[in-house]
Amino acid sequence: MKNWLTSILFMVGFLTLFVGGQGSLQLLESWRLSSSRERSHSEISTSPHQAARLGQPKGSVVGGSTPPIKTSPAARAALVTVRERVDELTHCLESRDCFQFFQQDDGKLGYHYAVSNEVVKVAAEIEPLVESGEVAVDQELILLVHQLLQFPEDHVRDVALRLVPYLPKSPQTLQVALGALRDSASAPLYSLGLKVMKNYADNPSDTRVFSEFLADRLLHGGPNISEEVAKNLFPLLNASNIQLFQGVLTKMPERSPASSYLESGIKEYEIITAGY
Repeated sequence: MKNWLTSILFMVGFLTLFVGGQGSLQLLESWRLSSSRERSHSEISTSPHQAARLGQPKGSVVGGSTPPIKTSPAARAALVTVRERVDELTHCLESRDCFQFFQQDDGKLGYHYAVSNEVVKVAAEIEPLVESGEVAVDQELILLVHQLLQFPEDHVRDVALRLVPYLPKSPQTLQVALGALRDSASAPLYSLGLKVMKNYADNPSDTRVFSEFLADRLLHGGPNISEEVAKNLFPLLNASNIQLFQGVLTKMPERSPASSYLESGIKEYEIITAGY
């Protein structure tokens, strides 16, 4: 009787363990699949703002989404309006026959600044449309950005330089951007321009072009521009231009802020690349 009861208890325990184990395996498998689905969903639904925080470049495709093939009709109309308005304001600036529309309210802002400030207001409408994907990056947009880069006022060029990263990289765009900087004495504009140049640093030909431009600015750009370039040059240093800037350093005034910044950047580059 005792043996019989023991056998029954053994069988009940065995079945309990077996069924419980199967249940645990099923729960584990269910959790694994659920986690996999959540992970896949997370990868697919990454938003553009998340991409920006993760360091994705502007215009990159995220989560399988693609930029528009064509600009929407409403955005196209807005873009055409902006270009026409910029053309009108450029004519106002060059001809100086729009004084009746740009009165000096406080006696401080000149006609030139008042006209260009209006251009800034008009041009600033473009970036949200490009960033949201409503405006496709096509030749019309490229021509508009080039036009703004050539406008003879720094706060207009500032707006234009912020649009350059959205454009496809091209030697022509780089040259126009460098031209905007060459005509400027604004250190903040150079700081923005140096960030634009970083996008071109992966192309040897483009690197040579902007490196020669920066070498000239270090030597002949004036104290403020020279210092701004030297202070922000390190991210642009590479094997193809380091000797150029080492040579520039020997021609700069000793103990000047610009030469100190440049020397520091070169030494940091040499330490990082030592042994390579």
